[in-house]
Amino acid sequence: MKSLAEFITESQNKREFMIIKPEFLQYRNEIIEFLKQHNIIPIQELRKTLTLSEAKKLYKPHSKEDFYGNLCKYMSSGDSIGFILCNYGNANLLELKDQIRDKYGVDEMRNAIHSSDSGLNVYRESKIYFSTPKA
Repeated sequence: MKSLAEFITESQNKREFMIIKPEFLQYRNEIIEFLKQHNIIPIQELRKTLTLSEAKKLYKPHSKEDFYGNLCKYMSSGDSIGFILCNYGNANLLELKDQIRDKYGVDEMRNAIHSSDSGLNVYRESKIYFSTPKA
């Protein structure tokens, strides 16, 4: 994986990270098409089932929250799809995330997608998601 500096400065276009959560994979094409309309294009994609350990690492900043354990179990309960996205415009993925969640989400945890909230988290979370487990 690239270093943090390489990852962030690779291009002037902003990198984003997003996961379509378990139970929502059938909306993949609709979600990606919506993002493309806002000049956010997938550049890397991986479908996998997170291990419980990976989910715990991914959501570690929330480890003191009441929902942490249930969220980690949920995120490791089935396939999800992770994306590294390139934001070619001025769209705010966090605002778009709310629109996607409003349309497809079921509740606070089963809300269709996860997206990183900062450049550092894009790097940290995508590194966890796209890592190859040790044999």
